[in-house]
Amino acid sequence: LLFDFIIFEWLCKLCMLAKERRITLMPRVLPNWCKRAKKKMIDLDMSVPELANKVSMTREYTSAIINGRAYSQSAIKSISDVLNISDAD
Repeated sequence: LLFDFIIFEWLCKLCMLAKERRITLMPRVLPNWCKRAKKKMIDLDMSVPELANKVSMTREYTSAIINGRAYSQSAIKSISDVLNISDAD
């Protein structure tokens, strides 16, 4: 019973922390453009560092764009041009 209370208390703290930091605990849906970009990278056997080099962006930023964690229309356009995909979502 004590163990259950400790787990419950821990989950409450986790939820409060997520709320304070505006973190969603629900999985988010990956935008269609991100899915197309990832599929095209697989088809081309291209890694994120290779793509980042071609678009002159950092690996971290390119990864954030591809995974939908960051948004920049100009970055999406540059990546779309390299991958030869539509930049529309």
